[in-house]
Amino acid sequence: MKKLLLIPSIAVLMMACGGSELGQLQKENAQLKVQAAQKDSALAYFLIAFSDITQNLSNIKLTEDSIIQKITGKTNFTDEEKEGIIKNVQRINILMQQNREIIDTLKMNVMVVDVSMGSFDVIVDNLTHQIESKNSEVNQLKGQLASSDFAAESLDYHLDQLMMVSDKQAEIIQKQEKELHTAWYIHGTFKKLKEQGIITKDKGFAGIGRTELLKKDFNKENFTKIDIRKNTEITLESKKIKLVTVHSPESYKIEETETSKKLTITDPIEFWHASKYLVVITE
Repeated sequence: MKKLLLIPSIAVLMMACGGSELGQLQKENAQLKVQAAQKDSALAYFLIAFSDITQNLSNIKLTEDSIIQKITGKTNFTDEEKEGIIKNVQRINILMQQNREIIDTLKMNVMVVDVSMGSFDVIVDNLTHQIESKNSEVNQLKGQLASSDFAAESLDYHLDQLMMVSDKQAEIIQKQEKELHTAWYIHGTFKKLKEQGIITKDKGFAGIGRTELLKKDFNKENFTKIDIRKNTEITLESKKIKLVTVHSPESYKIEETETSKKLTITDPIEFWHASKYLVVITE
């Protein structure tokens, strides 16, 4: 008999807590799992990036030593020797470019998931310093080559290649920055969003605490794409709204008019930190 009494007691307790509070806890728990997975992914990428950069720096050093050995004490070079040296310089350029791209992507990953792990930033800064230091050494080597008889033609060719690499790097960074500041939002009635394959409803416990949830593989086709630096206000033609996706309460405010509500994002970085997708139910 005592066991049977436990069931209604639990139900009463959950009702006292409130369905909305339970739903919020469920969403926050799901989001914590997503954030943990993101941090694990960032750590895995960091380990790969660290290995790649270290290996590239080692290969650059070996190639530098090879060039220095070939040019030390010599002023005249055969065509074959010139070709070999030019190819080695180009190889160094490629490895240096790879390192710059890896470190840029690594820093952006850290910004997106907000990874904070003790000496993590120190290690990234140290890698950046090693790359810059190696770049200085390579420039000195190029200056050494410029004093030799074959440098004029090869250096001009080499500079053209550098210009192309620099333009490509700028294009990649610009694209990455754009992606970093891109987000998507959608709003509509529960029925409409459900029909579009975006949200579903959690049944809760014994019908208590039912709440709207974002589907795991939700349809992204009908979302509006925005730049989070420019688009900080969203007007919603509804007297009642509900955010389905999780966003920090301190990062936004909702203002009300006679016929609509306006969502104003006061802290874009914090608001979009947990999710780059915003889903709002209107009534």
